[in-house]
Amino acid sequence: MEGRQAVGSLVARVGLTGQLLGQIFLTPMAAFALTYLLVFSAKGGEIRLSVEVDMIPWIGMASLFYGMLALLLALGMGGFAPLRVIESGGWRLALGLTRHQGSSVHRFSARQKYAASAHGRLSLLVHDRFEEGHALWTIRGSLVLLAIPFQVMLATIPLSLVLMFPEGVVHQNRQLELALLLYGMCLYISIRAFPSFARRYITLASLG
Repeated sequence: MEGRQAVGSLVARVGLTGQLLGQIFLTPMAAFALTYLLVFSAKGGEIRLSVEVDMIPWIGMASLFYGMLALLLALGMGGFAPLRVIESGGWRLALGLTRHQGSSVHRFSARQKYAASAHGRLSLLVHDRFEEGHALWTIRGSLVLLAIPFQVMLATIPLSLVLMFPEGVVHQNRQLELALLLYGMCLYISIRAFPSFARRYITLASLG
């Protein structure tokens, strides 16, 4: 693997960042559009398709909110930590929230904790695939394909579960809180399960 560039050009990195942002917002937008924009109805034995145009602003705002919330929760629940934080012995030591001085024990504990996190396991998977000779863009593409079912489920399952409750069981003013609670639970399960799922099926989803 000698001579391979681990980091691409500025243009490539900007393009990759744009693709990631597009994935964060466009995937939930597509899921919300399929759920709330297109309405199927059956009248007189005929199946009709109608487009709820007035739902477009709501779908756009919901997709933006969902994308930002998903990104922040994924970073937090996934155990994301910059290299500087890990080498400092953890967030408390890196932010100076404790009087204790960082030591090799703290660094070892922080490394072990990061390695067991979802973000750490995905980072290791990417590193292993890169060392095997796969280009970074193909690795990312494979992970994107594997993540799409999880994103679609996260965008539809919580709200669908809330709508399934009979009227009167959940107060109308509490439906949003219930949806967010269900979303957080589903997101946590997805984040913990995705690294193992990706390692098992990334070869099938590989683009090259």
